[in-house]
Amino acid sequence: MEILLLTHERELGRSDNSAQLALQLFPQLCRRLLWQRRQPLVLPTSGIYLLYPADADEPRIAAEELAETDQVIILDGTWQEAHKMLRQSPWLQVLPRVSLSQLPPSRFRLRRNQRKDGLCTAECIAALWQASGRQQQALTLMEQFELWQLKMQGQPSKEPVKSKA
Repeated sequence: MEILLLTHERELGRSDNSAQLALQLFPQLCRRLLWQRRQPLVLPTSGIYLLYPADADEPRIAAEELAETDQVIILDGTWQEAHKMLRQSPWLQVLPRVSLSQLPPSRFRLRRNQRKDGLCTAECIAALWQASGRQQQALTLMEQFELWQLKMQGQPSKEPVKSKA
């Protein structure tokens, strides 16, 4: 499964953007695309999904059902930016949503005012991988995520190691 990180322009300059960690560790599995309100992405007609909380009546697929060839879009921004991106992009609104179940509370500590039930981008990627059978990638990402947070908070830690997966 390929992760497409649809990134809000403000995230590009933020040092606390967790997506950059996934891009660095797993460049063959994650790709970043810049969101542009007036220029929709050209998407395939099938096999592409959006990871974003869905209303009860919206089509969804469980992450466990995703195929190796599927693509999952994750909106990379603050929750406020992600909501704006979705609201202003009708082409995103029609995509079937991926649902994740039994999510742990977020361990992201670098930003305030986050959704109580929300995860940061790196945690979303790890949850998707965990659910779809990529346990080793999920574990590596979350281990490096914890080290990255310590480093960002100015606490001593080992440097994140580049993955070969």
